[in-house]
Amino acid sequence: MKERNRKSRALAFLLLALAGSAYAQILPTQETSPSAPDALFFDPGPAWYYKASPSPKPREPVYRKATPGEEDAVSKAQAVLANTAGKALALVSGNEVV
Repeated sequence: MKERNRKSRALAFLLLALAGSAYAQILPTQETSPSAPDALFFDPGPAWYYKASPSPKPREPVYRKATPGEEDAVSKAQAVLANTAGKALALVSGNEVV
């Protein structure tokens, strides 16, 4: 009887531990699409977050067509953005924007 009680307690503990980690994986949603609040992207965050600053010598972006190797990534990104509440996505290499 003690062995069964011990196994029941261990199982209950395991279920409680796993339930918390499973719940933490749920993304916030907007209507039916996964989404994150704008504050998540625009908030400066804690002091240890990486912060980018403007370049002292900014360069004008150059827009170009996707190379054959990039076309697959561009089409997948367009499909994802068409079906989500995503704001923007850019494929950038140096000052080149695809």
